[in-house]
Amino acid sequence: LRRLKEEVFHDMPSYTFAPIYLEPSKVMASTLAREKAISGKVESSADRAERLSVGETVALRRQIGLDKIAVAVEHLKDCEDEKIVVFTYHRDVANALNQAFPTDSVLYTGEQTTSQKQKSIECFVNGKAKYFVAQIEAGGTGIDGLQNVCSHAVFVELCYVPGKIDQAIGRLVRHG
Repeated sequence: LRRLKEEVFHDMPSYTFAPIYLEPSKVMASTLAREKAISGKVESSADRAERLSVGETVALRRQIGLDKIAVAVEHLKDCEDEKIVVFTYHRDVANALNQAFPTDSVLYTGEQTTSQKQKSIECFVNGKAKYFVAQIEAGGTGIDGLQNVCSHAVFVELCYVPGKIDQAIGRLVRHG
């Protein structure tokens, strides 16, 4: 028997998305221009070789996350008097956001021990931490209680797997 939350819990809270658009950095703009030039050509084996390698794609994706940090910090500062869950994909981005708010945030990443993760949850739920900075892979599932203290999440980076994003949203869209 498989049922959806919406079928079982008719009073589930709704949620909305509010995207924030950024101007591309110089690195992103040059890469986008390169991809646009390649995609306009008739594809040959030489054109395929010009495409971004997997390593270049991963590095670019990480750089895009790092480029978003300044805007994310400003956006989070504007959200006064409310606790917020902040999701990232890359550990570097999570660490940078945590460092931007050294006294107001807790970190939840895959490299932490179980006790460190539990301490972060407790500090956010029961303490004065305003930001719960988590990697989607580590904090997107299996955490309960966040919905009791906050109702907003900011995705600085997204995951390639839509189901993991839905699970991360599910940390806040639940009873409580």
